[in-house]
Amino acid sequence: MDDYFTTEQLRARGWTSRMIKAHLGKPDATQADPRGRLRKPIQFYARDRVLHIEGTAARDDLGKLNEARDLARRAAAVRTNRKAGG
Repeated sequence: MDDYFTTEQLRARGWTSRMIKAHLGKPDATQADPRGRLRKPIQFYARDRVLHIEGTAARDDLGKLNEARDLARRAAAVRTNRKAGG
């Protein structure tokens, strides 16, 4: 399914569950998770639609999210360094 992104792939691109719901809505396709029948179905979002949204409205949200994540990572590194005595 090269024409689609999974929810996991979207998260790796910086999307949150809230952003997926707000900007993409329902998935374009679903498939049973091969790792087990008790798992939720894998959700697929059309690649063209995702790329279009990333190029428009969601870009600001994604940029802010990535900035916030970078700040959080730096703060965690400082805390870890302090605990280690550095």
